[in-house]
Amino acid sequence: MADIILTDHDSNFENQSKDNRCLSAKIDQAENTVQSISKQLSELSAAFDVLEKIAFDSVNEVDQTSETIKQIQDIALNTKILGFNASIEASRAKEAGKGFGVIAQEVRSLAETSKLSADNIQNKMSNIKGYSAGINNNIAQTRALVEGCLKELEQFNSILEEIKNTSE
Repeated sequence: MADIILTDHDSNFENQSKDNRCLSAKIDQAENTVQSISKQLSELSAAFDVLEKIAFDSVNEVDQTSETIKQIQDIALNTKILGFNASIEASRAKEAGKGFGVIAQEVRSLAETSKLSADNIQNKMSNIKGYSAGINNNIAQTRALVEGCLKELEQFNSILEEIKNTSE
């Protein structure tokens, strides 16, 4: 039987080949990780699209609600004026108008309460609109960060490909 004698050169070649296979496997693993992260960032970007639409729709709803609140405020003002006029007429009727005067006062009081409530709702709706605008701004900033990460991952993936090709 002939004994095979490995030289240092052959041994180095085997070690180098083994190292290259290991490096190639690690590069494949890194590429898979980059692809997974890219997919997740793409899904995150799609989720931001949905959030942006929801925030936009919220602002539209607030605007429509504000119109309704203005109508309520107008009704409250007209009711207050009506109650004031009814008080004047009740005072002209003297004793016979006393009961009507009490009702007129209650109408004015209800009108004032309605106006204050409508004003309070209007303030809350303005706050909600501001919050929605803030959400939209944060979504845009976060989307820009995600898109930046995606570009960086693409560059990183290209670098990995170059390293892989060079190692082979």
